[in-house]
This record gives sequence, C-alpha cells and structure tokens, in this order.
Amino acid sequence: RVPFGGAVRRRMRAAQSTCLFVYGTLMAEEVLSPLIGRVPARRVGTILGFSRGCVRGESFPAVLRSGADDQVEGLLIEDLLPRELRALDYYEDEGYERVGVPVATADGDSVLAMCYLWPEERRGEVEL
Repeated sequence: RVPFGGAVRRRMRAAQSTCLFVYGTLMAEEVLSPLIGRVPARRVGTILGFSRGCVRGESFPAVLRSGADDQVEGLLIEDLLPRELRALDYYEDEGYERVGVPVATADGDSVLAMCYLWPEERRGEVEL
C-alpha cells in the first residue's frame, strides 16, 4: 500500500478538472461567457488520435477516438472552477462523456485536460 495514495489521486483529479479542451460551440466567447459568467484563459490546442464529425440530423459536432494520424484542433480552456465545469456538464448534457485527453498546445506544452467525447457505442450517429 502506498502512503497518501488517496490524497495524490484526489489532487490529480482536481488538476484534470481545471482544464477543458473544446472543439465546437464552446469555442465561441458568446456561448461560453453566459454559461460560466466570464471568458477564462484559452489557447490553441490539438488532440491526436481523434476525429471530429457532425452528429447525424443535428447541428453540433462530436469527437471520437480514431487513427493515430488523426487530430482535432480546438481551444484549451484553463483554470475552470468546479462550479463552472458543472455548468458546462449541464450544457453538454448526457449525450457526451467527459474524459481526460492529452492536449498539445501551439507553444509546445502537453496538458492533460478534460474533453467531451461522443460515446463509442453511438459512433454510428456521427458522420466523420
């Protein structure tokens, strides 16, 4: 048993929840700001091994895991508060799963962030 293992895991989860990679409507300040009451620090980022498509019959995008050479460009939102993340969870609703993904930033950093992915079992609903 590793001493303080639970504390370390809690800190890791907290750190992961402060950054969010977005690739659709949440990239727009006019959408994000009313949801959380501000426009937090953001920077350009890319996730590798994922593809972006449109949900069939809808006007919003979805991201799915795909080939290693595929990538999705978006924005890395930094320093989100827990209440802000809950508001974004409510906005995205149960159609998406919030999972951790590595994000490569334009300035060369690699950041572990949360991202709303489309569920794998609903892959057939997305036109890539």
